[in-house]
Amino acid sequence: MPDFGARWTNPQPLEPGGQALTYIVFDSDTLDNTRCVAKILNSPRDDRKARFLREIEVTETFDHPNVVRSLGKGETRKSRFPHFVMPYYELGTLESNYKRLGALMNGFFLGSATESPMRTERA
Repeated sequence: MPDFGARWTNPQPLEPGGQALTYIVFDSDTLDNTRCVAKILNSPRDDRKARFLREIEVTETFDHPNVVRSLGKGETRKSRFPHFVMPYYELGTLESNYKRLGALMNGFFLGSATESPMRTERA
């Protein structure tokens, strides 16, 4: 298990993503050891690391009720892989919600602020 430092304790793995692994962690700085999610890069490749660091940077700038905020960032002690920590919400994964809500989610465009802008080609 990765070591996220003294504050983020007792990591428990969640479903892996495309470029990152996620873990339930507990915030030892809170009285009730609040459950959070730590997201850690799963590849040492420079291009993936740059993209992940950009994701952290962008996430830290959001302040909106519909966007999950960042609670902290750092590097794991052993591998020195970057990670960041977010609140934990018991609403399921994007995939499970899509299966549950189906057509209701078809109207939403899901994009990433860390990607380059979409280009439109005209004939």
